[in-house]
Amino acid sequence: PYSSDYGINRGKHDTTAMLLYKGLGVSNIWENDEIRYFPYWYIYALRPDNYYLTEGDSRGNHYESNSKKTNSIAYSSLMLSNIYDDGYLKALYNKEKTGISGEYLEALIYNDGSIESEDINKLPYSKYFSYPSGSYIARTGWDDNSVIVNMKVNELSLIDHNHQDAGGFQIYYKGNLATDSGYYQSVR
Repeated sequence: PYSSDYGINRGKHDTTAMLLYKGLGVSNIWENDEIRYFPYWYIYALRPDNYYLTEGDSRGNHYESNSKKTNSIAYSSLMLSNIYDDGYLKALYNKEKTGISGEYLEALIYNDGSIESEDINKLPYSKYFSYPSGSYIARTGWDDNSVIVNMKVNELSLIDHNHQDAGGFQIYYKGNLATDSGYYQSVR
């Protein structure tokens, strides 16, 4: 949700708050457990060329997996894997950790060694991301020849970095066949 550029940072802050409140004895500060699934968008949106689909505001096709930009994905995945005992999120953390400053301290504090990584290839080929985003991603597989389709429903419009593009879609197969890049440039 919130766009591929801004969503990962928003998710990092939301999961940090959730973990802090959990430490104070509050089991869930959100109305439902949907926050648990926001990093799954990044599992499903990873293209075979090792870049992510874009959604909402974006500065271009620059979200390469396992890069400095994806450290927030790693951080959120690690925390949520511990809160929900989720091996798929642990696998995403292991894929996206970059070794940049602070990451080792985060791993020391938040890593639960009893949670084993699950093989992402065992996940179903499609997932609907419900409220508030309303986004559906379907894949033909997890290999380099996979076709990926992303369809947007937009159950809730926050009029922020997400776009007013309900019904929009993207298709990726060995390159962008149909895309909603979300790309914007600064005004000169």
